[in-house]
Amino acid sequence: MASGLSRFEEFAEKLVEGTFEKLGRHRLEPVEIARRLSRTMEDDQTISAGKLFVPNVYRVGLHPETFQEFVSFKEPLEEELASYLSDEAERQGFHFIGRPHVILTPETSVRRGRLTVSAELAGGPSASIHNLDVTQAMRTEEIRAATRAGHEDLAEQLQFAIGKRIIPLEQPPVNVGRSLDNEVIIQAAGVSRRHAQIVFRHGRWLVRDLNSTYGTQVNGHDIDECVLRAGDTVVFGEVTAEVQTKPSDEPNEEREDNRQ
Repeated sequence: MASGLSRFEEFAEKLVEGTFEKLGRHRLEPVEIARRLSRTMEDDQTISAGKLFVPNVYRVGLHPETFQEFVSFKEPLEEELASYLSDEAERQGFHFIGRPHVILTPETSVRRGRLTVSAELAGGPSASIHNLDVTQAMRTEEIRAATRAGHEDLAEQLQFAIGKRIIPLEQPPVNVGRSLDNEVIIQAAGVSRRHAQIVFRHGRWLVRDLNSTYGTQVNGHDIDECVLRAGDTVVFGEVTAEVQTKPSDEPNEEREDNRQ
C-alpha cells in the first residue's frame, strides 16, 4: 500500500498546493480520504466463485465547509481516488464489477475535518454480481455461516488462545481492545481501547494494529499489518495470543465470551 499511497499523496500535494493554507487544525488531507477508502474496500468484500469482489461506488461525506474546500478540484480528486482504489484492488487480488467511482458529497451530520464513507455494489442489472456466471455470491458477514457449511477453501480455520480462553476467528472484522464494544475484549495493562483489528482478505486472516499505544507484535516483530498463520504468536501490548488451527469438531459450549 505504501507505494500506491505515496504516489497518490504526491499527486494530491500538487493538486491542492496553496489551497489549504488557511485551514489550520481543521485541515483534512486528501491522503486521509484515500486511507479510509482503502480500509472500507478491504472490509466490504463479496466472495463469489473463488474471487473477492469489492464495492464499485464509494460516497465520501464531508462537512459542508470542508466540502467547499475541495470543490475547485473535486472531479480530478475523485478520479485520482478511484484510480488509487483500482491499483490497490489489483495489488490485493480484489475484483470490481465495472470501474470504481468515488463521489464527494456535503453532509451536515459530519463534523468539520472528519469524513464518512459508504460503499456499495452498483451500476444496474448488467453490473449486478448476481447476474455474473457464478454459482453463489456471499457477503463478508456470511463467511462464518459458509465456512460452517463446508466452504473450507475460504480461509484457514484459525483461533486465538489467550491463556485458557479460546477465541475462534469467524466473522470479520474482529476488533481487539479494552473497550466493551470490541469483539475480543482484553482488559489488561498495555492494551489500548481499540488496539487491533483482525480482517479477512483474499482468503487469508490478517492482524492490523490500530495505532495502539504499545503496539502489536507477531513472532517478536512490531507490525502495522501481518498475515496470520497457525503457530504464530501475537502480542497485544503485554498480552500474548497463540494462533492455532481451529478443530473442525470444536463444540460451541467450550467457546469463551471473549472477555478477559
